[in-house]
Amino acid sequence: MGAAERELLLDAFDSNWIAPLGEHVDAFEAECSAYLGAKDAAALSSGTAAIHLAFILLGIGKGDRVYAPSFTFTASVNPILYVGATPVLIDSEAET
Repeated sequence: MGAAERELLLDAFDSNWIAPLGEHVDAFEAECSAYLGAKDAAALSSGTAAIHLAFILLGIGKGDRVYAPSFTFTASVNPILYVGATPVLIDSEAET
C-alpha cells in the first residue's frame, strides 16, 4: 500500500468510523452506485449479509428451493435458512 492508502486508513481510525458506517463507507456506496448507474448501493459487512439481503429483495422465502453447491461453507447456506427457504445441495459431477 502507498501513502494515500495509509492516510485513508489512519483517517478511518482517527474518526472512529471503521465499519459499518462513516464517511468512507458513504463515499464507497456513492461511488458504486454511480459506477453501476444505480439509484443507491449498500455496503454490507459480509457476503452472507449480501446474499441474505438479495434473497429478501427477491422475495425468496418459505416454500422456495434454493440451489447451492455441496462443497461449500455454511455461510453460503445460512441465508437460505434465514429466509425460511429450503437449501438443495448439488454436486458438479455429471455422474451423481
